[in-house]
Amino acid sequence: MILFFLSLNKKLSTSIKSKENKKYPTKHSKKVAVALVFLILVSCATSTAGLVTSNTAIGDRKFTIVGPVKDKISWYSLDIGFIGIPLEEPPIEEFTQNLITQNNADALINIRYWNEKSVYLFITKNTFGLNAEAIKWEEIPVITNPKAKK
Repeated sequence: MILFFLSLNKKLSTSIKSKENKKYPTKHSKKVAVALVFLILVSCATSTAGLVTSNTAIGDRKFTIVGPVKDKISWYSLDIGFIGIPLEEPPIEEFTQNLITQNNADALINIRYWNEKSVYLFITKNTFGLNAEAIKWEEIPVITNPKAKK
């Protein structure tokens, strides 16, 4: 890879001749090549994915599938070497609750999620994506207190 950039730099540093035998400087091309190499060396991207059965216990409860849910959310953090400083708290809990509310559902099942992290110099962009099925309970269970007096 380094050899590729060295050969690219050598090609860009030579002058280009036109039909009239005039030379055109390639200083601009050198700057572009250096900027491109710098961005490649300082940028980074990682990604993870996972699968979860549901966001709540289902047990023997009956439910109806409302429909598919798909969305993503992003937030930023400051990373200096191995030290990461969040600029805000990751809004994952609010994100999932908003998806449930928007779809008039009670829970999510068959959750497939992914997390992507892109680093640009000292700023990191975190993206969380979620694909799932929204469900609605067929009957709302009545919770009784067995210790309550009759």
